[in-house]
Amino acid sequence: MQRTLSAAALAASLLMPVSCKSRAQEPAQQAAPRRVILGGLPTPPGGYIVDTSGTSDAEHRAYSVPHPIDTVAAFYRGRLKDLGWLLMSDRADVPAGRLDLLAEKDSNSLWVHLEKNGDQAVMASLIAHGPRAAVRPPAGPGSGRTP
Repeated sequence: MQRTLSAAALAASLLMPVSCKSRAQEPAQQAAPRRVILGGLPTPPGGYIVDTSGTSDAEHRAYSVPHPIDTVAAFYRGRLKDLGWLLMSDRADVPAGRLDLLAEKDSNSLWVHLEKNGDQAVMASLIAHGPRAAVRPPAGPGSGRTP
């Protein structure tokens, strides 16, 4: 029985490097390149990233920020203006503890959604998309646009 076990162990040890080597030589699938639109926006003071995702035409970041919603909203209003974004909409639902900003720069759109997370904290979700031409509805009957 000892020989059978030793022979099996020897066979396994000889086959293992072959199987590992063949997996290492397989070409890795490359993910589609992620669009970088939010790269110039700083993290709010004391905030940290809790989620990131993106596609070839959009980018998402979520932050947890240890400040009241008014402070975080003022931070984004100021930074967006300083960085050349045009604020298109600024809406708050005070009883629900939510605030939304919509801004545009060049052909990019940015939505900033702030939501209270307790009295002194905010979850900030930023979603950017561009260029604008890529999000136009298709032309067709009743669209007012010709193909």
